[in-house]
Amino acid sequence: MRLNDIYPAVLTIVLIGIILGIGLYVLSELEDQMYNSASVSKTREDGCYVNDTGFTVSNASLGLTDFSLDTVVIYNVTKVLTSGNYTFTSAGVITNATAAVGWLPSYLWTINYTYSYNVDTDATDAVNETIAGLGDFAGWIAVIVVVIAAAIVLGIVLSNFGGRRPGI
Repeated sequence: MRLNDIYPAVLTIVLIGIILGIGLYVLSELEDQMYNSASVSKTREDGCYVNDTGFTVSNASLGLTDFSLDTVVIYNVTKVLTSGNYTFTSAGVITNATAAVGWLPSYLWTINYTYSYNVDTDATDAVNETIAGLGDFAGWIAVIVVVIAAAIVLGIVLSNFGGRRPGI
């Protein structure tokens, strides 16, 4: 075994890395295109506190893919809370935005809101599992490279020093 024997092994490893990278990119783009978006309106979620620590709407915890809170209307029996008095995040957390409005934490409010999310299907789940599997395999490439390099170095050492005997 000679040093020239390393070239095909290195070329093969680089080619496998490029193919894995391109494959993961294509699968990721395919997964993004396969999602079906849905938009849902939730009316009358009762028992909501609008306070400084934040209230998370119930549908935010359903584990929906790419959940995004779009619009919010907060009210009680007599009053609609103006949007300047609260903020909300796309993750579904509503917080009191004005410390001057002292009665906000003490009232129970009702919330109407709309949210959107991506619908998982068997096809998107299969692509997700494939991406995860290929990603796990990609982590082993470094180990494979080290083992191949060690085998080549060991082969060079053994071929150069193993077969010769000193002269008598």
